Amino acid sequence: AVVVTNDWFTGLVPAYGRSESAFGTTFKGTTFFHLVYNLEKGYEGKIYLDGYDDLGYIHNLPRNLVVDYDAMNVRKKHHETLLNTSRGALITCDQWGTVSKSYC
Repeated sequence: AVVVTNDWFTGLVPAYGRSESAFGTTFKGTTFFHLVYNLEKGYEGKIYLDGYDDLGYIHNLPRNLVVDYDAMNVRKKHHETLLNTSRGALITCDQWGTVSKSYC
């Protein structure tokens, strides 16, 4: 089976598919392909949260799949947590592509 996800708002789908705590072995052997429409910083699906709460009690995914530590360090705002749904997709998908020739 192949699952195609479409841009940042579906970024957690491959992360859930790979997480055995979410669906067990339901998606074992499934190929995940993530389609990116825009690689500019404003289109990554970043969610800025006050404090260190990563909403783990809601998404139940490993912190390293959803928290964008690199962007947090660049912003130098250590009092906030930055979730990035694109990060989850790009780390856990098998392959990704884009519709824009300028990104190739």
